[in-house]
Amino acid sequence: MITFTVAADSSISPEQICKEIFDVDRWSSFKGYGVLPGIAKVTMKSPANSIVGTEFYVENTDGSKHKETVQSFNVGKCLIIKMSDFTSPIKNIATHFIERWDFENTNSGYRVHRTFELHPKNAFASLPLWLISWLIKQAVAVHTRQIANPKQA
Repeated sequence: MITFTVAADSSISPEQICKEIFDVDRWSSFKGYGVLPGIAKVTMKSPANSIVGTEFYVENTDGSKHKETVQSFNVGKCLIIKMSDFTSPIKNIATHFIERWDFENTNSGYRVHRTFELHPKNAFASLPLWLISWLIKQAVAVHTRQIANPKQA
C-alpha cells in the first residue's frame, strides 16, 4: 500500500466543503497534474436513506473512468471514499484507492487533511503506482488548496 497526506488551512467550514464534495458540477475543478488527467464529468447515484453508499461515476479528461463510493460520513468531521472499478491503465496496477477527508477546528479557522491509500494489484505494480502517486499527490495538493480557499483560487 502507498499512502500520502496533504493538508491545507481553510477559510470555509468543513460543512461547506462537504456540501461541495457532493455537488457533482464542482468535480471538474480537479484538473489533474502533468500527464495525470483531470475530471471531465461525474454522475451520482444515491441510496434512498443514507449518504453512505452514494456512488459517483467519474469520467476523466483522457476518457478513463472509475467509481467512487462513500464508505463513511460524519458531516464536518470525516468523509471516507473508496475508488474502484478503474479502466486502463490504472486497472492494471491498482485494486482500489481510499480517500479520507478529515477536518479540524483551529484558532484561525479550519484545517483540511486528505489522506490517500493506493492499493497495488501485486508487488510488480508497486513501482508504477508509486510513480503515479507522486502525480496524484501534486494534483490533490493544488485541488485541496482551491477547495479550502475558493476566493484565492
